[in-house]
Amino acid sequence: MYPRPLTPDSPRPAVALVHYAPAMALLPWIQSYWVLEQTFSALPTPQKLHPDGGVSLILDLASAAPQATLMASSRLVYQSFSGPVSRLGIRFQPGGLVALFGLDIQELMDTPIPVADLSLPGWDRLFACITDAPWPLVRHLPLLDNWLLLQARAQQAAPGTLQRLLPWLLTGRLDISTQGLSRRTLERLLRDQVGLAPAQLNRLGQIKRARNLLIGGVQPVSSIALDCGFHDQAHFTHHFRRHTDETPGAYRKRKLTQIYNRPPDS
Repeated sequence: MYPRPLTPDSPRPAVALVHYAPAMALLPWIQSYWVLEQTFSALPTPQKLHPDGGVSLILDLASAAPQATLMASSRLVYQSFSGPVSRLGIRFQPGGLVALFGLDIQELMDTPIPVADLSLPGWDRLFACITDAPWPLVRHLPLLDNWLLLQARAQQAAPGTLQRLLPWLLTGRLDISTQGLSRRTLERLLRDQVGLAPAQLNRLGQIKRARNLLIGGVQPVSSIALDCGFHDQAHFTHHFRRHTDETPGAYRKRKLTQIYNRPPDS
C-alpha cells in the first residue's frame, strides 16, 4: 500500500484534496504529491493556490483530452472548478524543478506552461501510462516516484547550497555572514533556481508558516505574528491580507469551518 496521506486540506464531499509524501530520496526536491477529486457539484467559491516558492506540475484527467501544466507562481492564484474534477499534482520544493530538469525558472514564472512543450525526459511515456488508466489516481504515485528518481540519477542531483539554506531562507533566520557567501551570491542563486529575491521567498515562507499555525486554531493571532517574524499583529495582518486576500482571523475561521464540517471518512 502507498504511504498514508499527509493532512487533507479541504472538506468533503464537494472536493477532496489530499497530499502524499514522495520517496525519501526525493525530499530535497519534492514537497509532496497531491490528488484532487470532485465528483459532482461546483465549489461555491474559487479556490486559492498560495505561492511558497515551489512549482506545481498538474495533470488534469477529467476532460476528454487530458492535459498537464507547469505553474510557477509568485502571487496568489484563484481557480474555480465545476463538474467532475480529477487532478494529480507534483509540488516541487523551491529550486527542485531546476535541480532535476535544468529549466530556466525565469521563463516559467507566473505563466502556465503546457508540459508537452518542455520536452521533459520520460514525460511522454509517463503521461501515456497515467492517462491510459487514470483511476484511482493514487495508484500512479509510484510512477511519479520512479520518473523523478530516474531523472535525479540522470542529473546526478545532490542537495546543494540552496537545499541547505532553505529552512532558514523560508523563516528569515539566515545569517549569510556565517555561510561563506555574499548577499549578491545569494540573490543570484535564488534568481536562477527559484525565480525570486531572498526577501520575496522569506515573506512567502512566513505567510505559509502562519497559515499552518492558524489552522491549528489554538495559538492567538498576536503570538503567531511574532513567531513568524512580524513586528506586531498589525504588521502581520497587513502582509497576510496582501498575500491571501483575507485577514488572519477570516482565514482561520474559513479553514476551521471546513475542517469541522468535514464528514467522517467512510
